[in-house]
Amino acid sequence: MDRCRPTYAIELLERVKHLFNIDNVIFILATDTTQLKSAIGAIYGQSFDGNRYLLRFFDRTYKFAVPSLELFIRSLFERYQIDAKKLASPNKDHVHLTIAMMGGYGLELRDAEQCFDMLRDAVTVWGHPHPLELVYLLPLIISGQQRNTELFDQLATLESGPWLKAFSSDPRRKSIPFQRNSDHYQRPPLEPQMVSASSLLQTFLEQFRTRLSTASEGPSLEGAGGWVREQFRSEFHVRYGAGYSRTDKMLSYVFDYPELVRSASKLQFGSDSVQAA
Repeated sequence: MDRCRPTYAIELLERVKHLFNIDNVIFILATDTTQLKSAIGAIYGQSFDGNRYLLRFFDRTYKFAVPSLELFIRSLFERYQIDAKKLASPNKDHVHLTIAMMGGYGLELRDAEQCFDMLRDAVTVWGHPHPLELVYLLPLIISGQQRNTELFDQLATLESGPWLKAFSSDPRRKSIPFQRNSDHYQRPPLEPQMVSASSLLQTFLEQFRTRLSTASEGPSLEGAGGWVREQFRSEFHVRYGAGYSRTDKMLSYVFDYPELVRSASKLQFGSDSVQAA
C-alpha cells in the first residue's frame, strides 16, 4: 500500500475498515509502515499522528525480520553463474569480498541485484588473460549503480579517500583474512591478519598508481600489501614476461575498469577513461 498514491491508500483503508467486522473475513495488508505514515502526513499534515491513525485499522501487526544481505549475495552468485576464473579476490573468496563491499556501503537487496547485473556484464565482455580485480571493480560498480558520478570519477582517478568516507561503519561491514607466515617454518602459522574491505581498496589503489613493472617489484610483503603485490606480479608476467623495457609505460589492466563498467552496463556518466601520468 505504501506504493499507492497517498489519496488512494487512505481511501482504500477507510473503505476496507467498514468490512473489518464481518465474521470469518480477515484482511492482510502488506506495507512499509514508515512510508504509509508519510502518505498520511501528506494528506492530513505532517503534524498529524499517523501512527495512532493506523491503529484504528490494524488489530495485529507483524514485522518481518531484516533480510540477510549475506545470504542474498550468496544466492546471487548461484543464480548469475558468474565465471569465477575471470575474477581475482583474496583467498579466491569472491563471495566474502562482495559481502564486505556491499554490506559496508549499506546496499539494499535490490541494489545488490542490480550490481550483479553490472558485474555479469563486465565479466562477460572482459577479454584479457588476467582476471578482473574484484576489490577495485566492485566499488566502481556500486558507485555506478548508485548513480554517484562524483564518487565514480574519483575512483576512476585512483582516489580512495571519498570511498572510505562513503564506506559505512555499519556492523554488516566485514574484514578479509590474510594468512601470515611464521618467522621459521618450525613454528605454527600465525593467526590470520584481518583487513577491512575499505583499507584493502586503499592499499590496492596506492600500489597501482605506478608502472606495472614497478608495482610488481620489491620485497615480499605479508597481508593485504603482499596479496596486492602478487596480483601485479602475476599480471606483469602474464602480459610481458621478460620482454619489456624499463622505458615502457606498461600500465595495469586496472586502468581499463572505469570504461569497462560504463560500456558493459551502458552507463552514461563520469568522465573519460583515466589517463595515468
